[in-house]
Amino acid sequence: MIKCRLLLLLIFFFGIGCAVSGQSVKELQKRKSGILNELSVTQDLIKKSEKDKEVSMSKLLLLRSQVNSRKRLIDNLSQEIAALNVEIVEGELRLSTLGLELNDLKVAYASLVTAAYKTRYNQQRMIFIFSAKDFNQAYLRMRYFREFSSLIKRKGDDIVATSLEVSKELTAVKLKRQSLSSAIEARNIEVSSLSIAEKSVNLMVQQLQKRSSELRDEQKRLTQESMRIEKEIANLLAEERRKASSNGKIIYSPGDIKVSSKFEDNRGKFPAPLENGVVIEGFGEHNHPVLAHVKVKSNGVKVVSSSGSTVYNIFNGQVSRVISIPGLNKIVIIRHGKFLSVYSNLTQVFVKVGDNIAIGQSLGSVKQGSFLQFEIWKEDQPLDPEVWLRK
Repeated sequence: MIKCRLLLLLIFFFGIGCAVSGQSVKELQKRKSGILNELSVTQDLIKKSEKDKEVSMSKLLLLRSQVNSRKRLIDNLSQEIAALNVEIVEGELRLSTLGLELNDLKVAYASLVTAAYKTRYNQQRMIFIFSAKDFNQAYLRMRYFREFSSLIKRKGDDIVATSLEVSKELTAVKLKRQSLSSAIEARNIEVSSLSIAEKSVNLMVQQLQKRSSELRDEQKRLTQESMRIEKEIANLLAEERRKASSNGKIIYSPGDIKVSSKFEDNRGKFPAPLENGVVIEGFGEHNHPVLAHVKVKSNGVKVVSSSGSTVYNIFNGQVSRVISIPGLNKIVIIRHGKFLSVYSNLTQVFVKVGDNIAIGQSLGSVKQGSFLQFEIWKEDQPLDPEVWLRK
């Protein structure tokens, strides 16, 4: 009856766990660690920005990023709780099964020992063997007693092994229950923290709405920078078509094709261009965080870090462009076969056009606490960098 009950619970929780996540506890805990790191980075930057009493879009983006990270963390914790519930029920079912096996083993062992005692095992064995008609029969009788002795020993060993397995499973279930309690407590704390963070975001939005004219100018500047990057990429591709093209398409060398293949193979594995970098604004078209009816189109992502301001190259390539725009800082474009990586808002640049750049090599720096605009293009098609970066 208990076993049936546990099986029904297992089916119930397993169904919930699969519907919610389909991921193991270890995978969820690894992902949780990454989200906690993001929260740590944004929290550090928020604390540093508190010295400047003036509200700004940078502060708002940091707060919004923190809100999104907390939402993801709450979702991750909910999935972890469901997965832990499944593993606990599975453990309890295994314990129930092991308990039945252990009981059966003990009963069988007791029966064997009792049978050996009742037949005065050692004395009967000698009489039984020596009463054989011939040598072959005596050998078979000796073999029977050896197998009987071996069976008793195996049953005893099985009891010891199963008892150890029961003890190990009990410890594992106990630890999972502790992890479950910790995850539930952590989720409750995050729900409370999320509420506070959302209020801070709403308050900052209200404050920034009073500076809508200034924000429109800032957005215009960012749009101009984006258009300038698009124009530079178009010019770069046009030059390459003039040098080597067929029917308007660039002819890539075998080396470029090889680099392109390696670049594509590393999708989802590239290091962040800033150490401990966190994305605070995503790719594509979305509503402006403050200005009503204003759409923001981003060909890349904004990345910030509290660890440093050095910008690193994500993959082996060659510097194709170094652009300086008055009031818009500097831009570096690197060619990786058919792909381009773009690094904008740099205050310093350490490379020049034509340089061959290795993965992880420093390209320049951004102002401490400021963002890096990072983009990935496949010829004239912008791609979502978050899909390419390592989580």
